Amino acid sequence: MSIWNLTTGELLDTLTEHTESVESLAFTPDGRTLVHGSGGVWTANGDNSIKIWRLQ
Repeated sequence: MSIWNLTTGELLDTLTEHTESVESLAFTPDGRTLVHGSGGVWTANGDNSIKIWRLQ
């Protein structure tokens, strides 16, 4: 999963911790935290994990 600066088009980071496809993601209202998940009860895909990132 790639994190891009939408204003400049600069690639900020690439997150590679999931072993399967990312099924969902969300930012906190203040934009400082990203949460993304792979798999879950509704799908057989993914590694059934959640990752939390503090953004700067």
